Amino acid sequence: MHTRPVVFFVSYFYSFKRLTTLPPSAPLLAGGRLQCAVAAALVDAALAFKAKVDAGTLEPDKVGGAAQCMSAYPFLFNSCRIARPHADTVAVHHVPPAETCVLVARRGRLYTVSTHHAGGARLTLPELAAALCAVVRAADAAGDATLPLGALTSGKRDAWAAARQLLCQSASNAQAFLAVERAALMVCLDSACPADVGEAGAGGRARQMWHGDGVNRFYDKTLQFIVLPDGHAGFLGEHALADGAPTLRLCSEVIPAARDALAAAADTAWLHEPVHPDGATAGVSEIVLQGMEHVSATLRAAREAFEAEVAGHETARVAVKGLGSAAIKKLGVAPDPFCQLAMQLAFCRMHARVAATYEACATRRFLHGRTETIRACSIESTRFAQAMAAPLPPAPPQACLTCTVCACLCRPCVI
Repeated sequence: MHTRPVVFFVSYFYSFKRLTTLPPSAPLLAGGRLQCAVAAALVDAALAFKAKVDAGTLEPDKVGGAAQCMSAYPFLFNSCRIARPHADTVAVHHVPPAETCVLVARRGRLYTVSTHHAGGARLTLPELAAALCAVVRAADAAGDATLPLGALTSGKRDAWAAARQLLCQSASNAQAFLAVERAALMVCLDSACPADVGEAGAGGRARQMWHGDGVNRFYDKTLQFIVLPDGHAGFLGEHALADGAPTLRLCSEVIPAARDALAAAADTAWLHEPVHPDGATAGVSEIVLQGMEHVSATLRAAREAFEAEVAGHETARVAVKGLGSAAIKKLGVAPDPFCQLAMQLAFCRMHARVAATYEACATRRFLHGRTETIRACSIESTRFAQAMAAPLPPAPPQACLTCTVCACLCRPCVI
């Protein structure tokens, strides 16, 4: 099991509704203005959320009026999964505000961007957007990375662990990996959008948030915000330290805050004619590892395996009208088991057998509780799936509609 990559098999994603009403016009697309404005708004809101976590002022989550354990939240930021032989580990760092940065990916290149001034104050939204635009300019000028480090994180864990171990023999590389781990979160500034736009492109955007191109990511990073050139955005979570409930809470606060910030900035000069404050690039640094050629074979194998996984996963976006959570509840069934039964039935119809499906079990009413796993497949759900998946019996013959008495008395007249 340790050999499987985290993307496809462990990570999870959210695709956001568009955060701004600004159209992706040519002036706003130039130099990544719109993209970097959206990314800056997301980062700023996420750092405001982080400040509440650090200060212990985040209001506790509640389920049915019962307060939930909040011990998971400090692990969301400045954290990373680390590939190790046989079993991965995790790293969580305490980083002073003045040293806080975010990890930014563009064209397979990785950069760190400082988010605070030397005195500890956070960059303003225009300053942060300008720094992200500096990343776009630098990466676009340099071109696609020849040996992108992020591609290694898409591969089998044991192969990635061996490559990481080899790279870390260099002291400068070890420091580079530490910079990746210490970053508060990651921002992926993709250089392309799905071919379709609007609702037609929702499926393509979902796949971009889910797995992307396998290059412009670092799948081991706990929190990743993905922003497309046209302003669409989403989130990718690495599951080792980030369960769905805390990241849903994070996104539920970040999204409206980012949307409000972008609405307020819609008519400001820094968005339409971005200013580049003196020293905008001073806090931007590219992460360059030495000796990547020594792991090039592993990287190529990871790329090939990733492309095969992409081709092997078929998706379809289906919008079911009139059957949301409220409608399901009116049937006297909770939405979660309703969907669980639907998944079990779908699997049974595809493979002619039942299987234990993933079911979340929240234990956060207890100290240090998080989301656990139940492999739900009861006798009752099995009978339901088998009954629904069984072929329909042949329809009984109908009596002739033109007569009441058949000429042949030994069998009914059929039509």
